[in-house]
Amino acid sequence: MKKMPGIAIKKNNLRKRAEMLLAAKPKSEIIKLKDINKLFHELQVYQIELEMQNVELLASQAQASEALERYTQLYDYAPVGFFTLDKTGVVKEINLTGASMLGKPRQFLIGYSLVTLLPCRKLFRDYLKEVCRTRFNVSIELQIMHADGKLLDVQLESRRISNGDEDDCFIQTIMTDISRRKALERTLQQQRSNMEHLLQQQVAAQTASAIAHDLNQPLNAISVYSEVAVRYLNSGSENSD
Repeated sequence: MKKMPGIAIKKNNLRKRAEMLLAAKPKSEIIKLKDINKLFHELQVYQIELEMQNVELLASQAQASEALERYTQLYDYAPVGFFTLDKTGVVKEINLTGASMLGKPRQFLIGYSLVTLLPCRKLFRDYLKEVCRTRFNVSIELQIMHADGKLLDVQLESRRISNGDEDDCFIQTIMTDISRRKALERTLQQQRSNMEHLLQQQVAAQTASAIAHDLNQPLNAISVYSEVAVRYLNSGSENSD
């Protein structure tokens, strides 16, 4: 594209006028060469400072990303389930372990009410009310339904987290699977019941044996006396007197 002659002439005239104005300025207003060098030096230093800050910023961002990744892994793959609930029991946040304990995808559980997974719903609602009333941790043991329909024994430990408004709060909950412990407790209880039943049977047998022993003595005496009397009568020498 060709330049227009009029524009080139105008630029040349503008430059000449600028040079004339610069020459007309007092010497004190004209930037000296050493000032230009100093200014250029400051600009170079400032540029290096910006580059150093940029490197530090990138390093800080990398460290923050690594810390976030570690925190996410600790949160998601912790050996217990972490839940954030509202005061009615609706799930706001949940880690992968908690979702795995319930056998449902995490995205399905977000916005889902835990109340629907509990056989004893009134007990859980009362528990949530108790958590919202106090500032301390509150624990409870109950059963919750797995996705396959089986009941899972769990322990919940919850704490109220306030948003500044007493009526507006959410609940942080730790869910621990205690199915093995509960199964062991039930096994021990069954064994204890069996032992108590055997002990009762043994006591009953010993009591029956003692009663039989006490009855056998007079019965044996009666049997012996009866046999002697029969023999005496059969001998033909009975004496009515």
